Amino acid sequence: MTITDKLKKINNLQQKLTKLFPAKHWDADFFMNLILLKNDFPPLFISTVDKLAYMNCFEQEDKNPGVMLDFLADRLMESLKTKLSFLKEHQNKL
Repeated sequence: MTITDKLKKINNLQQKLTKLFPAKHWDADFFMNLILLKNDFPPLFISTVDKLAYMNCFEQEDKNPGVMLDFLADRLMESLKTKLSFLKEHQNKL
């Protein structure tokens, strides 16, 4: 299974959870990170600025499939770059 296939599977599960339990009733970030960790991905760091875009993606996904997948892929890359930058900066201290 490719990384894209895994992310699609994660996205589909997240969409199903969101329909069963609307985001206002649970912490979507927490569950998304649990799903990602379970599938050997690092957790995502979604900034406060991105929260509105994140929630909008949930709403748009039914009408425009792939919106959430694109958002997740972008946040995953940002998270990995942030972690890599941190490690490089602190490599002598670890």
